Amino acid sequence: MREMQKHILLYITLAVLLVIASCSRRSNALFTQADRQLADSLVKECKDSTALLQFVERMHAEENVLAEEMALQALGKIYRENSRFTEAIDIHRRGFDLAESIADTLGLIQHLNNIGTNFRRLGILDEAASYHYRALTYTMEHSDTSYTARKNRVVSLNGIGNVQLSLGNAEAADSAFRAALAGEHELGSALGQAINYANLGSIFEDRGQRDSARTYYNMSLFYNREARSDMGIALCYTHFGRLYEKDGLWDKAKEEYLQAYRLMEDDADEWHWLEACLALGRVSVTMGDYSAAHSYISKACSTAKRIKSIEHLSHAYKLYYQLYDRLGDDRRALDSYVLSRRYADSLSIEKTSSHMQNVRVRYERESRQKELDLMQLNYASEHNLKIATVIAATAIVLLMLLIVGMMWYANRNRLAKHRLLKRMEAVRTGFFTNITHEFRTPLTVIMGLSENISEGHLTGEELQKAAAVITSQSNGLLDLVNQLLDISKVKSEIGTPQWRNGNIVGYMQMVVESYMPLAQDKNINLVFSPEQNDIRMDFIPDYITKTMRNLISNALKFTSAPLGRVYVSVDVCGSNLRIRVADNGVGIKSEDLPHVFETFYQGSEGGKTVGSGIGLSLVNLMVRAMGGKVEVRSKENKGSVFTILLPIKNNLHLPQAAEDGTPVADNAAKHHMLDVDMVPEENNEGEGDKRPIVLVVEDNDSVAYYIGMQLTDKYQMHYAHNGREGLERAEQLVPDIILTDVMMPEMDGLQMCAKIRESELLS
Repeated sequence: MREMQKHILLYITLAVLLVIASCSRRSNALFTQADRQLADSLVKECKDSTALLQFVERMHAEENVLAEEMALQALGKIYRENSRFTEAIDIHRRGFDLAESIADTLGLIQHLNNIGTNFRRLGILDEAASYHYRALTYTMEHSDTSYTARKNRVVSLNGIGNVQLSLGNAEAADSAFRAALAGEHELGSALGQAINYANLGSIFEDRGQRDSARTYYNMSLFYNREARSDMGIALCYTHFGRLYEKDGLWDKAKEEYLQAYRLMEDDADEWHWLEACLALGRVSVTMGDYSAAHSYISKACSTAKRIKSIEHLSHAYKLYYQLYDRLGDDRRALDSYVLSRRYADSLSIEKTSSHMQNVRVRYERESRQKELDLMQLNYASEHNLKIATVIAATAIVLLMLLIVGMMWYANRNRLAKHRLLKRMEAVRTGFFTNITHEFRTPLTVIMGLSENISEGHLTGEELQKAAAVITSQSNGLLDLVNQLLDISKVKSEIGTPQWRNGNIVGYMQMVVESYMPLAQDKNINLVFSPEQNDIRMDFIPDYITKTMRNLISNALKFTSAPLGRVYVSVDVCGSNLRIRVADNGVGIKSEDLPHVFETFYQGSEGGKTVGSGIGLSLVNLMVRAMGGKVEVRSKENKGSVFTILLPIKNNLHLPQAAEDGTPVADNAAKHHMLDVDMVPEENNEGEGDKRPIVLVVEDNDSVAYYIGMQLTDKYQMHYAHNGREGLERAEQLVPDIILTDVMMPEMDGLQMCAKIRESELLS
């Protein structure tokens, strides 16, 4: 009783742990790489913002949160490239909330970095830094080491570096950019390395170290070309132009700016294109090319107004002021100067306003957090009490369920054992009934005919027919007894199986061909189709013979003429020999199929008992004894397919040889046959003997003796114990006919036949 209580407590503990673990897993949904790839492929099919918005709505309706979140991420990037920074921030915040709801850490980090980049483009640097630092914190806490996770980390470092650079913190920016560059190098990202080399070049440029800056810009250009990034290449040309401009090399500066302008002219990222356009306007004013200057400034001004970039508008009107001042148009110069200052002041006011708003938002956020912390402290005791109550209630419920389950399980086992005993009794009764029937029928015939013979009622031809019937029925009884003994022998492993090594295809062909006359009598097409004619391996001939006879005789028995077909195939499947016996007969019922290899199991066909339940069980035992397995597929009225797989091995199971070179088992058999004087004797009467010469090649003396006994009156009998000896005797005697066994030591019968065909004397 005490042991049972211990087990019950153990089960309760395990159940509680499983409940807690399942709750924990439910709150941390994870997505595989395959899930992300599928969602990403769906998102990439959306070519523009309209298609993405429709896709987001469809995924929201289907509650596919991962695909919806990834689509919002792609949509936010399109808005940023089109300089719609405020809308991009809103989109990424929606995506962040979705990623948080499904515990998608990778998505959280990517949305935070994108929000930080958009705030940086708007010039709101404190918010930009806040989001990039939050993203970096997530990457450090997250244990994921995948490519995407490591990429998110270097993107966070790059964003932090850009914010520090904009704030004038060159040392902090340099440290962040170099850490990001090292990360991109580990990832093998050409584009990532290009971006960070350009950022480091900007630091050197701000310090006035133009040669170092040019070196880093050249490295950036190299990696941008490797990444085939037209935008990156164009930005490098802009950097080179700026260096030439600072050196007073206006022609070279203009040439670099023109290359950048042309590469970005058709790009959707107009924010970066404005840099090259305004630079060309600035250089043209300096070089006195006022017509070109007016064209570039006009394009830049209209684009800046469309994307609402106050910073670029201020720069454009400043260039208008310089242009009109050189042209002597004082009124336009003054108007342009006023607009330039107005936009500059507006930008300053907007940045100040954004900063104040961010300070207020941060204050309110901190206040709410303090209130939440206080509420959480007050709630902690109540929450702990509720948890304890829930655990206690759960434990009681689980205990009750466990007790009920154990009672149900015990009752179920008792009923199962009862059903099993009933089934075993039914199988045993059925088997003995069937075996009794199998013995009674031939015994009745034998006894009746024997009584007729003993009483002298049969004479002449009737007596011969009766003897033939008695012989046939006796053979049937003997075969049935042999099958029962074979099952007992294989199961108990009595005796040593006689393994042989040779061509199993030739051996099987003999077995199949022995059934050809029976198939022809029944008007059934029996086909033997080996993939190869020579497959050498270790096998037990007796087991192969009995296995094939059982399968082929069953196939012929349950296949009807005139369209009946039995197909036997042999091929090599990997390291196994595969044997198939297929027919188009009545098939096996689905309820009988799982039991066909069970000992003494009898299926039914048309309400009659089929077989004694021995043959297929014997097949299964013999195949397993050879290290193989047998399977069956069947459909009613369609036919059956039995498949045997045997491992192809050579010289692994052969018995050790005796001193005379013959296997130990053969010597034992030979000595046994010698003890009962069954050694075959040749009956050559000399040169005057005109009888035909018969050479018997057989390693079993009893078989050779029996063959000789049947032929000795009409033929000259000569014997050999194996193929090598038989070939030598054949060359000496040149016999009229050779009777040979297949499986023999030293040289088998098939090899000997091949040698005979090659001999000019014997062919």
